[in-house]
Amino acid sequence: MDDSIAAVVRATVAEVLEVEPGDIADDDLLLGLPCGDSLRLLQIVVLVEERTGAELFEEDLLMARTVGDLAKLAQGVPI
Repeated sequence: MDDSIAAVVRATVAEVLEVEPGDIADDDLLLGLPCGDSLRLLQIVVLVEERTGAELFEEDLLMARTVGDLAKLAQGVPI
């Protein structure tokens, strides 16, 4: 996995959820994060797309369970 894209994803998740980036791990469940809900997850996805240039598709996002899965999708790697 490209560490720079993974770092962008973790930083984006941390920013939206207003936690420290060091508190976010690749194996954290997206919907299990503190203050995580569907609206914030949508905000995270939009920001990840903007910041990485990735195009994330709904059918792929439905399979993403962890922060690491989202980072893989942002890199174009299937999960």
